Amino acid sequence: MTEGLHLRRKENLNKEDEAEFLDEEDQEKLIQELREQNDGANLNIQRGLIFVGCMMSVLFFNILLQKGSSIIIPISQIYIPTESAIISPKFAAITSNLSIFSAIFTLILSSRISLFSQHIECRIKNVISVKNAIIVTIFTGSIAPIMSLKSTSVIEFIFWLIPCILIIMYSIALYMINQVYDGLDELEGSKYKYKGV
Repeated sequence: MTEGLHLRRKENLNKEDEAEFLDEEDQEKLIQELREQNDGANLNIQRGLIFVGCMMSVLFFNILLQKGSSIIIPISQIYIPTESAIISPKFAAITSNLSIFSAIFTLILSSRISLFSQHIECRIKNVISVKNAIIVTIFTGSIAPIMSLKSTSVIEFIFWLIPCILIIMYSIALYMINQVYDGLDELEGSKYKYKGV
């Protein structure tokens, strides 16, 4: 009788173990589904970030298209139109747009998801490293804020900081995206760790 109880208890434990642990195929399938869902979400996030960057560049194209000697800061038109006080607002707008497009380019280069064909991305990555793209982005993004440090209004200084804010936003987004990828890699690694491989 005690043997029967012992066997039943052992069978119950085995059933619980089976229910608690997924077999290897199910684990791989689940991890693959998580990766695919994550890739889809990341692709949408990156497209959104690229869209935001393009919208920001419109503000600086606005300055390039203004005629005359007095250049109005686009975001100041919401409250009180403010004339730009820096020496060369058009040069600052060009460097700001270069920074924005360089930030978009860096986002695409450092992404684990292919936004374009892999052949094109590999050729670009062979020519331009992510490190160099980051340096160009930061350098061009810092020119206009430095130019605006002298005798400009707060609203103008904030306006010229937009590329730097975008760079910070992209950096945070990439950091969070990579954190999720690292978590998925860790999850996959733990599967083999517990298996004893």
